[in-house]
Amino acid sequence: PDGAGEGESKVSSIGTGDFFQNLYKQSSFLLPWDILGPQPDLVSLQQEQPHLFAEPMLDVGAGVGGNSVWLTCSLGINVTACDVSAEALEEGQRRHAAASLQACTSVSPGALSSVPCDMLSEPLPRELTECGPFATALDSAVFHCVGGDDAQRQYVKALSALVKAGGHVVMLTMSDKSDSRGSTAGSQEPQRVSQEQLHGFFNERTGWEVKEIRECRYCVVGSSLTGQAPRNMAHAAWLMVACRLHE
Repeated sequence: PDGAGEGESKVSSIGTGDFFQNLYKQSSFLLPWDILGPQPDLVSLQQEQPHLFAEPMLDVGAGVGGNSVWLTCSLGINVTACDVSAEALEEGQRRHAAASLQACTSVSPGALSSVPCDMLSEPLPRELTECGPFATALDSAVFHCVGGDDAQRQYVKALSALVKAGGHVVMLTMSDKSDSRGSTAGSQEPQRVSQEQLHGFFNERTGWEVKEIRECRYCVVGSSLTGQAPRNMAHAAWLMVACRLHE
């Protein structure tokens, strides 16, 4: 549900964490978000405003490391990757190790540390908080998956605890302009998020100032006919930059 008060969920993973943990254990399953690299519009934002991608950096819901490997091996940023799936983070470490060997000699690869955890847990695990506070938290397609309004509020609270004053959240999330037709996600269909909702969660009352929300793409791969290569797809999304206010 998108609207406040519609089917409020408990502040927990409500099965979402278990869903993704199990998903990453299915080695033959095509992960739509695994595009074998970073989201293109994140790359564009970094080229426009490199100061937003500062270390120490947190990659939330890092999965198999598409963005983490780019940040560390192409940009030389030290990154902490967190995800509910330890298996996904292990694959991210393998990809990081391989990419580090091929990294451009002009850039010294950054370190990648991994913390398996649930961002909705309270308190947050010490293994994660001790890596912060972070200058930047990157959320690439996590916010629209964490649950209902209560879970999203808890998620924002967690980000507030992890990002230092003056730091930023860079968030790519599914837009309410995105067409859900053709989706096979079933009960785990990502929410469609409006600009109004983003402002409702990230504002002065919650300790944030939204600097920018722009239209962007959420690039994925979709299954195709048997024997054919997966097809590239893109959903309408928002790219938000929010600054953490002083306490």
